Amino acid sequence: MQSAILVLLVAISSATLATKPSYIKSCSIKKADFNECALKHANLALPFIVKGDRDNDVPPMTPLVLPLVEIAKSDFTLTLKNLEVYGLENATVTEIMMNETCMDVLFHLERIMFIASYKVDGKLIFLKLTGEGPFNVTAVGGNYRFNTSLETYERDGVEYVRYNKPNMIYTMKRAYFKIDNLLGTKEGETGIDVNKILNDNWDEVLKDVAEPLENAVTTVVEAIIARVFMPLPKKYIFAE
Repeated sequence: MQSAILVLLVAISSATLATKPSYIKSCSIKKADFNECALKHANLALPFIVKGDRDNDVPPMTPLVLPLVEIAKSDFTLTLKNLEVYGLENATVTEIMMNETCMDVLFHLERIMFIASYKVDGKLIFLKLTGEGPFNVTAVGGNYRFNTSLETYERDGVEYVRYNKPNMIYTMKRAYFKIDNLLGTKEGETGIDVNKILNDNWDEVLKDVAEPLENAVTTVVEAIIARVFMPLPKKYIFAE
């Protein structure tokens, strides 16, 4: 199945950090407790990153605002405009396994909410949907694992780390949907409660859009990594 995704990230783009942020702490790659050290400092740094760092052009993520997100596969397209993501300030890092060639990070988000204006056309589970209007989806009890390969490269005589596009797998306890006009009409006019169907089959809904949804989320994560970590010299991440 061919799938595609378009994510326009105006608020988050690559740039060179003006200074090494004080909340980014180095851990010695030569010590046995490197992963424990990285986990500790990741959780200390996360609130500062989510809050935003004006000095280094890191935008606030409370909420994270994305002008346009498109989740698409061969028979389904969902376009979200002015997507606002709430709940990132409550994220915790629960596991890190990292060396100079790969990184595996597990995040926990107890509650994350997505609010946007949507337009949909296509088949989702057994429903044929065509509509547009307000979009509200909440995910509860989520664990999100990202892994990526790392490469060292040199620029102007300084070593940096390149983070490739991450892969993601996730689990969650529940998802809740409140999406108006999914059949192109106001709720109640057709006698079909589409949101009840989506909420009763929430796990099947997520499976149906798993690949493009994962691509969307990993693109956002990649953009955040590019903003905060890629501009840092390698010695600030992997200290001797």
